[in-house]
Amino acid sequence: MNTASLHSRAAPPTARQHSLISDLLPLVQDLTTHRAWIYWSDLALSTGLFWGGLYALSSNSWLPAWLQLAVAVVATLALYRAAIFMHEIVHVPRRKMPGFMLAWNLACGIPLMLPSFMYQSHLDHHSARHYGTGQDPEYLPFARSPLASWLILIAGALLTPVLLFARFALLAPASLLSPALRAWLDRHLSSVVLHFRYVRPEAGPKQAREQRWQEAGATLFIWLMLWLLANGLLSARGLLFYAGMVLSTLLINAIRTRFAHHYRLDGQPVSHVEQLADSVNHHAAGRWLTLLEPVGMRFHALHHLFPFLPYHSLAEAHRRLMNAPGEAARFYREVCLSPTQRQVADLAFEKRIAP
Repeated sequence: MNTASLHSRAAPPTARQHSLISDLLPLVQDLTTHRAWIYWSDLALSTGLFWGGLYALSSNSWLPAWLQLAVAVVATLALYRAAIFMHEIVHVPRRKMPGFMLAWNLACGIPLMLPSFMYQSHLDHHSARHYGTGQDPEYLPFARSPLASWLILIAGALLTPVLLFARFALLAPASLLSPALRAWLDRHLSSVVLHFRYVRPEAGPKQAREQRWQEAGATLFIWLMLWLLANGLLSARGLLFYAGMVLSTLLINAIRTRFAHHYRLDGQPVSHVEQLADSVNHHAAGRWLTLLEPVGMRFHALHHLFPFLPYHSLAEAHRRLMNAPGEAARFYREVCLSPTQRQVADLAFEKRIAP
């Protein structure tokens, strides 16, 4: 599908594009509150399962193989869920969740070598000016070459630990002696990206301070682990399990990323509605998919429509939009469902409103 056909599909039948949000917003207005206790308990449980599982695997080699595998799977999925909170940190105003960014970085981001400043670029992925263009760090025209898209994503997942190790263990300390290297790191190696054309905008004073302490934390963590390993205080077994879980998390996320959008755009700026048309919900697959698309990720199209909604409200917001009258809601169903699913949903809605 070319960009012109996407433009054609993106326009609701009888509602103007600019009215889509205003028509649907009243349906979800009461769902915008971020419930701190959900965020904190979810993060605590996820990181607790990961670190607890890693400790059990590192110190109990006598466990039967099937139990080791079960613990490893649970710990990996818990790590993946905890890591995805990086996405929420970017969208949640700090005043609504004080201390959450710091806690996440200490429990997950810094040990993963992915502190939260690396994901600030995600805001460009939501920009109507940048989405789908060369300044969108999370978009490539994968629809043109599906096989190449898988090769890029898998290779990126495999190379990411190497690049992050080099970035924090070697280049970050070296940049203290080289302003030119420091500037290059900030622009080209301080963002989670699908391609290297993306150039990170210059950070403001507050963001720069946050980046420096997070960067220092990741550097110190890596060298501390190496020192513990060299002095026999960290088992090679534990390090291997840790590396395997991190790599598995990156591979799962690569698969999720491939199915988050249609990736049909050709690099030209598009409207907010066209972002929605190019994005994908996976709500129909069942709740089990939450394991692979945690923290609301299976409602990705809805997130692009209302990025300010907290992850714990997305399922209810989606239910309301699927059941709502009007052309705007019908367009939402058109974007989010296959033709067969859309026909069934429309028939069900007409039956509900029939006298």
